Amino acid sequence: MTVSQKISPVIIVSGLVIFLNIFFLISYSPILYQVQTILNPHEPDAICLYPPAEEKTMSAIWDIIVTRTGIDNSSAVFHTMQVTLTPDETIEDLQVSFYATKDGDGRMVTAYLRYDPENCGTLNIQSSPSVKPEFATWNTVSPREFLMELPQVRLSGMGIPNQTASISTGVNWQKNIRYDSLPCVDLFLLDNRTMIPLREMLFDNTLYAGTHWTIHPMRCITIPEGGGSCSSEQSILVFSETRISGADFVRKTTGNDQPVKLNECYHSTTQARSCKTTILGTSCTNWTEY
Repeated sequence: MTVSQKISPVIIVSGLVIFLNIFFLISYSPILYQVQTILNPHEPDAICLYPPAEEKTMSAIWDIIVTRTGIDNSSAVFHTMQVTLTPDETIEDLQVSFYATKDGDGRMVTAYLRYDPENCGTLNIQSSPSVKPEFATWNTVSPREFLMELPQVRLSGMGIPNQTASISTGVNWQKNIRYDSLPCVDLFLLDNRTMIPLREMLFDNTLYAGTHWTIHPMRCITIPEGGGSCSSEQSILVFSETRISGADFVRKTTGNDQPVKLNECYHSTTQARSCKTTILGTSCTNWTEY
């Protein structure tokens, strides 16, 4: 038996080990995962679209929803929307619900968009048969209109940069309702992409118009040994000029050319105790967040 014959099995085994290592390295590569998500038809919920809250992104999201559901685009009527924006004003998650028809049959549709910063996000869509609801009889505004308006209600335009925000809106019946500008409550009129501060807003009878956005700037704190927590004590209501017909409002006397300044809102002091248990015992820390 020659020397080359003796070492051939060693070479084969070594080559197999190297091949397996390369295979597993590529298989779990984030780059390959993103390529597979785009190309693999077995990942129907995947959506590889960087999510800044810009009109181009929002239009693309709506086009994908229409394509995946197969609905009649012109039949879609907005119902509700909830959004979480990260401090850099990209979309962390977005949920929009609406009524539409597909092949002549009514459907209630909910689309939930969630982004993972490490990989692509997912767009999960649920649809169920439905008779035409009352809000869709009185209201004909497309969900696309709200998606396209979302980029105009970001916090940086209100002097609150680098902060997480929870944003929501929905159709409702506004009747004999008055909103006032108060501590921790700010009112704005969104008129042709301009934020106009308001003193008050009064609705006499506005049917299912989705009149305003409610924005909650989130105050997030880090809890020792306990992760983090977010809360909000401030509300910002942004009324859309195109959907408040019949409403009366009073502008603030500071003038529209002044920088946007929110009302004072003093948050309460948070006190708590966090504990950590190890093999050496339990240690606790008292902390205060101002």
